Amino acid sequence: MRTAQSWSPSAWAIAAGVLLAAAGCQYQWGPVAHPQIRSLGVGLLGNDTRESSASATLRGKIAEAVSKEPGMTLAQPDQADAVVEGRVVTISQHQLARAKLRSDADVRDKADVYQTSLYRLEVTVEYEVRIPGYAKPFIERRQVIGQADMGNWPDPQIPRASALSLALADAATQIVATVTEAW
Repeated sequence: MRTAQSWSPSAWAIAAGVLLAAAGCQYQWGPVAHPQIRSLGVGLLGNDTRESSASATLRGKIAEAVSKEPGMTLAQPDQADAVVEGRVVTISQHQLARAKLRSDADVRDKADVYQTSLYRLEVTVEYEVRIPGYAKPFIERRQVIGQADMGNWPDPQIPRASALSLALADAATQIVATVTEAW
């Protein structure tokens, strides 16, 4: 009669190592950025809109997004491995949701019952990324759309300014993600 033999701890360790090596399939830990682009600079940013602070805010949001990206540092454009340049093309505001704000007894006509209670602000940014010294851009001209939602307040300028900042931050995050994942 045969008895079942159990595996020794070293056999378990070898089996686990073989399984980990087979399951790894060349996955790597660390940043996904291009190995030759370790620093990113913010170049000229234009503004085709009526919002005077849009390009300055976008510049700050791109710098902030670069500083949050692992393996990437912010540098002056003349010292950076790559430079982001672009412009704010459009800023638009759309109705997103309506709510019943008055009871049927308090209104004179049905058009006064429901009002817009939530708006979406969209910012279109056109950009390209170039490597100093090369004629062809590293990333050809592209567009991203940053979005942010805002409520209906008595003074609409304050939530609009906040939503614009959030929408530009969204666009900046998309731009930096494209740079790190473009290759």
